[in-house]
Amino acid sequence: MKRKVFRAVAILAGIVGVALVIVRADDPVTPTPFPLTAIQRPVGDGFQPITRIQAVPGLDNRRVALGEKLFHDARLSGDLTIACANCHGLQQGGVDGQKVSTGVQGRQGGINAPTVFNSAYSIAQFWDGRADSLEAQAAGPIHNPLEMASNWAQVLGRLGQDADMVAAFRATYRDGLTAANIADAIASFERSLVTLNSPFDRYLNGDRQALNAAEIEGYRRFRELGCSSCHQGMLVGGNMFQKLAICILRLETPDFLVQTT
Repeated sequence: MKRKVFRAVAILAGIVGVALVIVRADDPVTPTPFPLTAIQRPVGDGFQPITRIQAVPGLDNRRVALGEKLFHDARLSGDLTIACANCHGLQQGGVDGQKVSTGVQGRQGGINAPTVFNSAYSIAQFWDGRADSLEAQAAGPIHNPLEMASNWAQVLGRLGQDADMVAAFRATYRDGLTAANIADAIASFERSLVTLNSPFDRYLNGDRQALNAAEIEGYRRFRELGCSSCHQGMLVGGNMFQKLAICILRLETPDFLVQTT
């Protein structure tokens, strides 16, 4: 009985996982010239599809392009080996697929990397929500001794020796190359990483053929078991704080299993 419950939840996890594969009009690693945003309307049981409806206000394509370069630039790390993309692979769902991420000199942190896709729509950044914006989040890994183990002075010194990088910042920002502008450029690029047209989003928009029978059953069980109490909205989560393991405790409770299976 317990196996059936976990299988149903696993099926839905597969559906949501599909949504983390970026679908763009052009090369998925290249920022689209038409920034994306998400529709803000409730659908069904509180789930919302991500839909292209208008340009993200204030998202400058030049900053997006500059942020993409910085996202892949290992000069942001102390030993010149780690870039943002190492832990947030754009071809791997925005993560590295590891139990914990590996930083400079093979140092390992204590937690895995969250996806960078659709991160602009989370209520806060990092798993514990300690950063209130993508700009604030960008500084975290650079200074973390287990991740990039660097600092703004070191990063600015390195980038300041790159004439093309300096020129790009001068062309994009009035005050040129600064720590704040580096964080802003990276955040601008991350805001452009919005997934579109996943099977689950198509299903929410009315395409009843977008999911197969097993996936639809997984979605039903996901709601029936109460998973959608915390996991809903555009991101199927990321819009509230909850104590960890509450759902596991519920699924492990025999009485709960009997009542819902």
